[in-house]
Amino acid sequence: MFSNLFACCSTYIKNSNENSFKEKIDNEMETHIKENFENNKEDLKNNNNNSINSNNNNGNNNKNNSMSNNNKNISSTPLEKKIKEDELNLSNFSNITFSNMKVKDSKTNTLNFDTEVLSTQELKLVGKIFWNKDVYIDRFGLKSGNRKKKNGIVIFGIGKNEDKIDFVINISKLKLKNIDKYIQLFSIEYDKIEERFKLKVIKNDIKILLTLDFEYFFENSKSIEIIVGKIQMLIDTSKTEIGIINIKVEDKNYEFNKENDLPITIGRNNCKININNNSISKNHAVIEYSAEYNSFYIKDLGSTNKTYFVIKNGGNIKINRDMNFKVFESKFSIKIIE
Repeated sequence: MFSNLFACCSTYIKNSNENSFKEKIDNEMETHIKENFENNKEDLKNNNNNSINSNNNNGNNNKNNSMSNNNKNISSTPLEKKIKEDELNLSNFSNITFSNMKVKDSKTNTLNFDTEVLSTQELKLVGKIFWNKDVYIDRFGLKSGNRKKKNGIVIFGIGKNEDKIDFVINISKLKLKNIDKYIQLFSIEYDKIEERFKLKVIKNDIKILLTLDFEYFFENSKSIEIIVGKIQMLIDTSKTEIGIINIKVEDKNYEFNKENDLPITIGRNNCKININNNSISKNHAVIEYSAEYNSFYIKDLGSTNKTYFVIKNGGNIKINRDMNFKVFESKFSIKIIE
């Protein structure tokens, strides 16, 4: 099916310059739907009409066979709109969406298809803050408990309010004087557009720390907070396009250029950024640059007290791998289950 789809799209790109690519796709799909619909009606008519003589039947059969053969060469074309499955008979491919379709090379008209399988992932949350119970989340929300909500949002907090809190977590540092009150701390939400889960901080005066036990790529921002050991680093990557990164550690400001200053080593001594603190390992972390992603990234070097990315003030982070977090010194993990 995919080879026919590719061939069909490529033929249109090469043979027509009058309309836009998407208009051609739409026209092809509409033609395909109409032809399949008419063919199905013709087949039903021929199968149920016993009064047609054998010659006519043969003629109709030849006609249908000819149209069927032609339809084999007309493959369904991906569109960025929903189409009923029965119209295209795509029941066997209902778990497939098409996205990011683009012409990769305008000179050769080479098509690049990025296909994504609809997310069947679930999350498993583990930690003392969940009362040492495994918590499972799917695209609709909690897999057990309050199933009235199916909006893909699970809110974690403290206090007894089923309308505002989906899961009450165990954090001894947070205590409510009035049992009727509640505090929403963070949520895990399923983004239907990006087809992935995100962890989002709700309460502005709390921080959730993501343990950077993998290469973490910075987005372009003026206020990225990283915790190295127990020391705060403020990172400005707004000048990434010109290859510059600015870093503030305690009362010192640094500016580094990707052409001359890499790698940016962080540690107690003999590093580009030296931090004299017992929580810092000799070789704690390093910042590098990726030309492929046009982004600076940080990597922990197996330090004793870890390196963390800070999520705060309504910020969020995509859950695209197994991740470890800390909130109020309580650790928890989020694992992806395929």
